[in-house]
Amino acid sequence: GTAPSMDGYASVVAPLVVQNNKIVYDCSIARHIVIDLAVCAEAPMELLYAGIGDMIGKYIAILDWELSRMMTGEYFCENVANQVLEATANCIEAAQRLSERNPSDIRKIVEGLISSGMGIAYTGSSRPASGTEHMIGQTWEIMDFENHRPNHLHGIEVGQATFTAIAMYRKLYRECDDAKIKALIEKYLPHFDAICALQEAIHIPYAVTDKDIFTEGVIRGRTFRVRYTVLQYLYDRGLLEEYTEYAYGETMKYQ
Repeated sequence: GTAPSMDGYASVVAPLVVQNNKIVYDCSIARHIVIDLAVCAEAPMELLYAGIGDMIGKYIAILDWELSRMMTGEYFCENVANQVLEATANCIEAAQRLSERNPSDIRKIVEGLISSGMGIAYTGSSRPASGTEHMIGQTWEIMDFENHRPNHLHGIEVGQATFTAIAMYRKLYRECDDAKIKALIEKYLPHFDAICALQEAIHIPYAVTDKDIFTEGVIRGRTFRVRYTVLQYLYDRGLLEEYTEYAYGETMKYQ
C-alpha cells in the first residue's frame, strides 16, 4: 500500500462501480498486507484526508449497528465493534497532527484502516465499517456518475456524510422520548465532539455543497442497501425530510 486512503486493504468485499451503480462483490482477504509508511507519509494530502474521512465514519457505522440490534434484533458483535472503535479513536488522535506527516502517526491511521477491514472479514459483512455515512456518501458518488460530474474520493464523501449523520443523531437525542434510544446515542456524543473538533483542526474537504444534490443523496441513501440505520428509523416515523433539512445546515457549518 502506498496511501492510507480507505479501509479496503484487509476487506473481504470490493465495492465496484458497474453501469453507474455501486455493487459490492465478495472477495478473498489478503494473505499479506505490505505498507510503506515513508511513502504513505508523502501521499497527496487529499488521499490522507480520504483515509481520515473513511475512518471517522466508523462511529456512525457502529452506532447504526447497535441501533439495528435494538430495533430489529440484528446480530451485533461486541468484540468487533470495540476493536473498530478503539482503532478509530487512535486514528483521530493521530490525525490531529496530519500536516506534520509523521510516519508514526501515519502508522496509526494505516492500522486503523486495516483494523476496520478486518472487522468486515471477521463478521462477513461490511456492517462494522459502513452505515448511514457510507450509504449517503456512495449515493452521492452514484449521482455524480449519473449526471456526468467529476467524482470525489470515497473517503471525502464518507467524511462529509459523517457530519450529516452526526447532526441527525444529535437532533434525535434532543427530541426522542425513548429512554433506551437516548441512552444509546448518549454513549457516542463524546465521539461526535471529537470528530467535530478534528474537523475544525484539519478541515477535511467536502464533496457536496449544493442543497438539492445533498438532499437527494440523503433521501436516496436510505435504500442504497438493505440495512437498518438512523435513516430508516427516521423514515418510519415520517421525520426523514425534516431531519435532512436540518442536517444540511449543520453539515455546512463544518465545511
